[in-house]
Amino acid sequence: MTMRRGSLRPSLLKALLIASCPVLLGVHLAESLFAQAPTAAPKADSAYFKSDWTTALAGYAALAVRDTANPVVWFRIGVSQQSLGHFPEALVAFVMARRFGFQPLSVEMRLARTHAKLGNRDKAIAYADSVATIGGMPPTTFTDEADFTSLRADPRFVALVRRVTDARYPCHASPEAHQFDFWIGQWDVAPWGQPLAPAGAAGFNDVHPILEQCIVFENWHGAQGGDGKSFNYYDRNLSKWRQIWMADGGGALDYTGEFRDGAMRFDAWTLGPGGRRVLQKLTFTAFGKDTVRQTFEASQDSGKTWAVTFDGRYVRRRAP
Repeated sequence: MTMRRGSLRPSLLKALLIASCPVLLGVHLAESLFAQAPTAAPKADSAYFKSDWTTALAGYAALAVRDTANPVVWFRIGVSQQSLGHFPEALVAFVMARRFGFQPLSVEMRLARTHAKLGNRDKAIAYADSVATIGGMPPTTFTDEADFTSLRADPRFVALVRRVTDARYPCHASPEAHQFDFWIGQWDVAPWGQPLAPAGAAGFNDVHPILEQCIVFENWHGAQGGDGKSFNYYDRNLSKWRQIWMADGGGALDYTGEFRDGAMRFDAWTLGPGGRRVLQKLTFTAFGKDTVRQTFEASQDSGKTWAVTFDGRYVRRRAP
């Protein structure tokens, strides 16, 4: 069969999208879109979309007698029964929907929820685990579901949520992504070699994690003016740390580095006068939990000699 470009009917295109991309759509969106397909019972469809579960159930039950292998009809019977609190009947309907090929992510989730309401903890966790194995959904799919209240304290459910969280947000559990956590905080910065200098003599830096702990975000404000920001992150493609810095005066730095010998060590280069390449080093060393030393060095001779251009003492600011 040949098909002209653009000739897919919207309903067919929607069904193909849902069948091929359940993980991208997520449980609730995939279920909602799949369930919009019309059936041969328009009155039941109308009632279903209005959450008139009694009317919808009556219409779909009558249709199921004639169309026994329709997965959408069985799924809607299950949702109607579940919404009415008829959990054993809902379970039968979801099993039928699953048998006849309803979208797995949605029906497995409904089976997990129904078993949880029936007190079948082992089966509820088994079906929830099946949903988790498909992957791609946020942990709130499980943590915000009221039907799983009875499972919250079960170690298997706790482990499942942790697995989903780690898969969805890999930086949470990545050891490399947390090698720079010692720099996170609010810091008063002064010259390292001037221990009597007032706190913040050089400036203030607010450093905090963003994007689910994947980026250490720096917000610098100089005591004499001048602001800058940097993104610091572990690049899994390079197996290296990166720092991308931009100042309000237009100065940019693009560092690559690694945590080595107890310090975060970055290397980069800039262009000096006449277009000469100047090598740059940036090193962060923690001294306990509340002090960090930040040292900038530059080399004008391809690394033969190095000069310190800034040496800062970071002292963690205490909450008032």
